[in-house]
Amino acid sequence: MKDEIERALLGCWKRFFMIVAVALSAGDLTLHADEKDASPPPFVRIEAPKTDDVVRPLTEAEMALGYLKINHNLSWSNTKNRLDGPIRITFDLGKPYHLQKARLVCLSSRWRSFTAARIEVANSVDEWTCITEQKGPGSAVTDKTSNRNDPHELLASLNSAYRYVRAVIKPTGWYTLQIDSFEISRALSTSVSDGVKTLKKDSAFYAPDGPFREEWAAAGHWLESAKGLNGAGGFPPEAGPGAYVKAYFHNQSDMPMRIDGLTINGVSLDKHLHRQPKEGDGVYKSSIWIDPKEDSPDFQTLVNAGDPIWYKVEPNPVPPGQCTEVTLRLRQHLASAIDLGIDTSMGGRIVDVAPRTPAVDIEFAGFDNGLREMVVYARRLAPDSGLVSRVLLDGEDCTESVTVYQPGWLEREDERKPLYALQIALDKPLERGSFHRVSLVTETGRGFTTQIRAFANPFAIGMFGAYGPSDDFFDRLKRYRFNSTIWFERDEDLHEQHGLYAFCGSGSTTPRSGSWCLAYYQLDEPDVKDYGTKSIKDYWRRLGSTAHYCIATRNRWNRENPAVPGLLQIDSTFKPLNLAVYAQIADLPATDPYAPRAGNPPFGLHHVSARLQVLAAHSEPKPIHATLHCCKDEKNAFVRYPAAEEVSLMVSYALMQGAKGISYYWWRGVGGLGGNPDLLRDMGKINARIEQIGRLASLSVPTGWASSPDTNVLLECLWAAGEGMVLIACNEDYDSIAAAETADEGFETRPRKNVTVECTLPPGTEKWRVCEVTPLAWKPLPQHSTSLEKSASGRVTAKWTIDELKTDRWFVIVP
Repeated sequence: MKDEIERALLGCWKRFFMIVAVALSAGDLTLHADEKDASPPPFVRIEAPKTDDVVRPLTEAEMALGYLKINHNLSWSNTKNRLDGPIRITFDLGKPYHLQKARLVCLSSRWRSFTAARIEVANSVDEWTCITEQKGPGSAVTDKTSNRNDPHELLASLNSAYRYVRAVIKPTGWYTLQIDSFEISRALSTSVSDGVKTLKKDSAFYAPDGPFREEWAAAGHWLESAKGLNGAGGFPPEAGPGAYVKAYFHNQSDMPMRIDGLTINGVSLDKHLHRQPKEGDGVYKSSIWIDPKEDSPDFQTLVNAGDPIWYKVEPNPVPPGQCTEVTLRLRQHLASAIDLGIDTSMGGRIVDVAPRTPAVDIEFAGFDNGLREMVVYARRLAPDSGLVSRVLLDGEDCTESVTVYQPGWLEREDERKPLYALQIALDKPLERGSFHRVSLVTETGRGFTTQIRAFANPFAIGMFGAYGPSDDFFDRLKRYRFNSTIWFERDEDLHEQHGLYAFCGSGSTTPRSGSWCLAYYQLDEPDVKDYGTKSIKDYWRRLGSTAHYCIATRNRWNRENPAVPGLLQIDSTFKPLNLAVYAQIADLPATDPYAPRAGNPPFGLHHVSARLQVLAAHSEPKPIHATLHCCKDEKNAFVRYPAAEEVSLMVSYALMQGAKGISYYWWRGVGGLGGNPDLLRDMGKINARIEQIGRLASLSVPTGWASSPDTNVLLECLWAAGEGMVLIACNEDYDSIAAAETADEGFETRPRKNVTVECTLPPGTEKWRVCEVTPLAWKPLPQHSTSLEKSASGRVTAKWTIDELKTDRWFVIVP
């Protein structure tokens, strides 16, 4: 096969144009000949004038996906005006399939163009129908001085069954073109149980906590030094684990519906959420345990119904014909069903909440392509749930606009639930900051709904404690690959001028609203402020008393600028319950697992893993943010700067738990990062690596698909469906001594040699290539250094060897 392709390429070169196929690039993954199926599969035919055809077979796995993305990287050069006809790429699917989308992306260099391009479909190669066409932009490209390629996209929606799909590109006289990708996707199966037509307009879902991992408790990550607290193991059973309830109420009128209060089993929660006046920390506290009437039947009704801590309603008021989400946080699991009601401007509404988990749910949802694409990772909770057969967006069936990335549920390791990845293509971009309901219905007729806020932030690499304003300071941040400042709301012009973003505002500060503002910093460490709620006797019952203040601030900011999401930084008091209690209040839940920390309790490097894992589990489907330690603060038991290797490991641990943003604490003053140029330079290299994988990480979920026989190596694989995978390898054979005076004395690693790495691939990715992530670029691994093995289940595993693993190394597996 290789000799045939080489002969075809040689013939193409003699005819003054060149075809470069991905299958020949270094590092590509290709099954051995004896592992390929013997039966002839469908094919992709690439046609060009005066040349032999080049044929690339499709695998059965690709056809089973219902989604096909061919990254040809084919290029034609017509600088001698030798191409006298159109270029055609034809997909033969073997038989007619009900198609839903076809997308062609061409890249033309500056000063180059094409006359026209179109996508055609057919059931007979003699009868083609054009479904979309684009005229070329002419020989003068918008940016004539740029060396970049200019993308030209054709996107078509289909609603009929076709066997053949082809792209046709007609070149100009002076012409250089690259076919970046050509995608075809089939529609989801629309077979649904006869009894299921739509999800209920008013419904509710129950999500209990935990359990929390026992090894994190045994390692001391949940120990507390605060008076009255000694870790989760010392909390009484009434303290938790608790649960979330999410209820959805539909406004079926033609007038806005205002929600004024919440009831549980007929008892008004608002009447029992007493407010404590503002104290020294500047915030007020609310709780049913402030001035409680414990002998009251209504009060006991609330306690018996899970001991509610807080609730929020978004949006409120509810526009005509739309839906709102009510989120209720309970301190305890529900023992029996409850009636959850809302008091509205149009009367009361009630839904039933049963203490059972749904058959499926959504682990994470993200946005791409200017909020025109939503990627959704569904998770199977009940083994008999069946596949997802219908998808609804804001109550409207959008199944025909959905692309699936696998033939069925994909199993994961470490007791994690199987995954099912979907992409929803939108007719027009969603408004940033808008709320949207995503509903899934399975083949067995069971459903799930969650609300998602539309925003697509870049992967943040932020710095706390920024100096300002100063061109020199902003230049330093950019030089060391920081892209944002945290808790800093001045000098919009400087941020925009230097291409930096900000998480601005804190407490009651009025936030800015420029395009440079990634998010509002909602509040710093509400759990710490909870500890000071003196009007509640039991320390453990104080947790969550700052929540309604956070919600009121969030509501005000949403009214002032509904486009900007909010970030809430959760600290280390009442852990791990604090993370569970506060995770759903913000759009960007964040925590600050500072390490290494000496004293009592000590915080080792895996404190990052422990905190981020709990936060991620309770934030779903929201993205999470990690704030890591990089300074020296002796009065708070950080007696030395962390070593650069420790910072790199902490970043890796955060990414492994699904972090969608990283920031560092603290820059200025004695002991700040700004005073340690050596560490700053090393962190610039770490940040540069984050840049290289930022987009993939921001659209991914952890899978557990990576492993190694070396027990001193920790691995995780992040899957960005349809885009690629990030594999992170960490050497766990190290000593991190927080009490040492210097980083050199405090950190020592014993490198691992010739580490074998295995990564199970999702279906349809057997042709992807492996690259190592370096600060400058992705470095392809030599093709001979990687191999593929196919299991009995049909899944393919990629294998390669890492020559030396000192601390951590990152790899990508991409088209």
